[in-house]
Formats: sequence, structure tokens, C-alpha cells
Amino acid sequence: MFDGQPLTIGPGKVHVPCHIFKLVYDASTGKSWVYWQANSADTRMGPPISYEEFTRRTGMPLLSAVHLPQS
Repeated sequence: MFDGQPLTIGPGKVHVPCHIFKLVYDASTGKSWVYWQANSADTRMGPPISYEEFTRRTGMPLLSAVHLPQS
């Protein structure tokens, strides 16, 4: 995730994200959660956040098609 004006590294000015995430979806239960952390060398893994919290923070409903009712 990028927030505001991202930092850059290297001669190619590659943008560095401020946060990284891994979205997990369990199709057998329909549950999802997200591992979310700051992109920093001293960051330690915390507990996962809910999918709802992830979409609130990012505005990205990545699983919207998965959560649609089946017809």
C-alpha cells in the first residue's frame, strides 16, 4: 500500500510501499482475514485484521465477487 508521496529507492526511483499485506480466503468456510504490517525492518507480525477492516483502510474490495450470493 502506498500512502501519500511514496519513498523511492535506487536509480530507477522504485516506489516503496508503506504497508504490505497478505489476504487469506478460506473457501470451505467463506471466511477471510488479512495480515497487515508496516513495511519497516523493525516491524513485528501482529494479529491479522478482518477483511472488513482491510477494505475500510484501503478502499479495495478484493473479494467482492467471492461474496456475491450464488444463483
